[in-house]
Amino acid sequence: MAGLKDTFTYQNFSWQGDPRWAKTSRFTKQAPLVVFILCIISMILVAMGSTWLVQMTDLTFPKIFQTIFIPGLSFFNTIPSLHAHLLLRRNPPRLALTMGILFILMMLLSPILMLGSCVNSPKATSGLRQAECYRGTPGKGGDSGGAFSIWILVIVFSFLSAIGYGVHAFMAWKVHKHLQWKQEQGVEEVVDPEEQERRKKKAHDLWVKMTSIEGL
Repeated sequence: MAGLKDTFTYQNFSWQGDPRWAKTSRFTKQAPLVVFILCIISMILVAMGSTWLVQMTDLTFPKIFQTIFIPGLSFFNTIPSLHAHLLLRRNPPRLALTMGILFILMMLLSPILMLGSCVNSPKATSGLRQAECYRGTPGKGGDSGGAFSIWILVIVFSFLSAIGYGVHAFMAWKVHKHLQWKQEQGVEEVVDPEEQERRKKKAHDLWVKMTSIEGL
């Protein structure tokens, strides 16, 4: 069982993240920090969305979807991304680019819908306007209370999240193009001693884990 315990340690943790990202440029080296900020923003959005929903007396699917589900998806996307950057230190840039584009679209469309629903809608008593605009959300906040404050903050943080995903996607694209160029040029990856030691330890821990499981 000692082997299993050693396998789940945090000895591989490093803010430098994936060496391929770190070596591409000083800009892409900051990818773990960007993902960490995105994780914090997603938690803020979930907290604000929950607070907003508590004030409502008339819940609809779009309200729940945009205030809880989308930020929740963002949160559960950033956790494995942080794990890949900081612990595994192996984050596939193509996958990061694909996920980044998807979340850019989601985090942009959500606040745009919320803003558009309030255009020329003083009452917003039905349809999409009622679901997306704070004026159409009956509750304790009312038109001038907490509903508007949270509504506008959700929009701001959603746009910030979209920008963050855009930055991370651009980083992933740069890393992908750099690795592609290295492959075309036939440049072999130079592994530093620290990375070699990390890979050896990872292989050793995996071997110990497998032998421990076989011995059960």
